[in-house]
Amino acid sequence: MIEMNKFLHKIEGGITVTVDNTETIMNKLEIQNNEIKIIVENVIEQNKRLI
Repeated sequence: MIEMNKFLHKIEGGITVTVDNTETIMNKLEIQNNEIKIIVENVIEQNKRLI
């Protein structure tokens, strides 16, 4: 029973790390998305000036 609890604890720890890593990736993607939006907005503004 003790070995099973150790095993389950390791799995729980692994899941926690995976969730943390996923949240980090999602945050990085959100930042990149915001940067892309700014670039697109800048391109649109530049195009308006050219017209």
